[in-house]
Amino acid sequence: MLKNSNDNMEIMTDRIHGVYDIPIRISIPKGDIIGTCVSVDGTDAERYFEAGFAVISFDLPGHGDSDASEYFCETNCRLDLLTVLKYADDHFPNANNRIITASEHDLTFLMDYAGEQIITAESEEIICLKLR
Repeated sequence: MLKNSNDNMEIMTDRIHGVYDIPIRISIPKGDIIGTCVSVDGTDAERYFEAGFAVISFDLPGHGDSDASEYFCETNCRLDLLTVLKYADDHFPNANNRIITASEHDLTFLMDYAGEQIITAESEEIICLKLR
């Protein structure tokens, strides 16, 4: 894990194990954290960080910082999202608000695979939002 911090935030990079090692970027504001934002491909990450959210960004397989293009398929993309959501829960257990952001294309792809507007992870309903 690599860390960098200043007076306003702490930024870390890490890899979490899912189907492959998923590179993630974590931005943690100094002070009170009002929730977590899981950002697919970094969409709206800065906006929610500035609003007080701890932001965990990741790229789908074979996109951006991910060098795992051979793992790109609907199942692995959904599993990546669920793996990062679990990481957020484990590392920010007291964050009551959760937002998931993605580009319109990625959000449509993930929702089409889920077949609904809500993805269920370990019996918890997670509402996926794209706010601009």
